[in-house]
Amino acid sequence: MKKFKIDEIFKSIQGEGFNFGKEFVFVRFYGCNFDCSWCDQPTLVNIEATADELIAMVEKNGIKSVLFTGGEPTLQLTEELVKKFKELGYYIAIETNGSNLVPEGVDYITVSPKIGLGKEVILKEASEVRVPADTLEMEKYIDIKNKIKASKYFLSPIYLEEEKRFDFETLSKVYDALREYDFRISIQLHKLMG
Repeated sequence: MKKFKIDEIFKSIQGEGFNFGKEFVFVRFYGCNFDCSWCDQPTLVNIEATADELIAMVEKNGIKSVLFTGGEPTLQLTEELVKKFKELGYYIAIETNGSNLVPEGVDYITVSPKIGLGKEVILKEASEVRVPADTLEMEKYIDIKNKIKASKYFLSPIYLEEEKRFDFETLSKVYDALREYDFRISIQLHKLMG
């Protein structure tokens, strides 16, 4: 029986993107296929759970919205798990780097392509695209709009762990250059609040 490797499961509000302020149960999967220096991906497997055990942990929170994140959730999330949540009436969201396809049944897909790393994105359609502003190569941001079809595009400042601050300088330069391309700014509220 498949066991999911999870860093944590917790209830909170979404702190970025279009769903900003919406309450979710977050399932933070362990493991990623990218190695981004600014990432806050989990470093420990704190929970190993079957699909039914995972669902029971989420159900305890009393919220019918679940957001799968990581790490990279598409490395573990299955159509079977999504189907079980849907049968229980859940709204399902995912945050992915776009390197893998998303299981059928997910209601809201956020792709966060790591364009400064030159990583390939195979996911061609999403609900929103949230791009870490980590390079001044403007054509890469413009090109992402041609690669991933979405109704919303956001730029996010990267968090500089060693300096304990956001890189607002790079974000500001990128945003000024891309304003005409209908990018919006999204900042990770949870990091601002500590």
